Amino acid sequence: MVNVWESKRPEGTLQKSLSGAIMSYHGLTFSGDDRRLVAGSGSSQMVAIRETETFESVLTLPGRGWAVSLLAFSPDGNALVCGGNSLHVWKVDSWDEIKAAESEERRVGR
Repeated sequence: MVNVWESKRPEGTLQKSLSGAIMSYHGLTFSGDDRRLVAGSGSSQMVAIRETETFESVLTLPGRGWAVSLLAFSPDGNALVCGGNSLHVWKVDSWDEIKAAESEERRVGR
């Protein structure tokens, strides 16, 4: 579960508690324009994307057998990089995968 807090005041206010298909979050990031919250999972090996106006689910990207512990948007906001044992780059406007690379350990079967 992820709790989203409004932080304009020191005590903060709980805005939303998020739950869903992902049970164990290993990474979170907001898009540069704060319109999307992206959560990466270790256990279910997925990337969940929510819009921040209502926190409704937009899309779930497959992890393809890798735990997701690193998430970042490109500076221009056009790409999302997801990493763990593999590195994947997704195009934000279509969510097509642009590039994928496995770690050396994964390629040699360690």
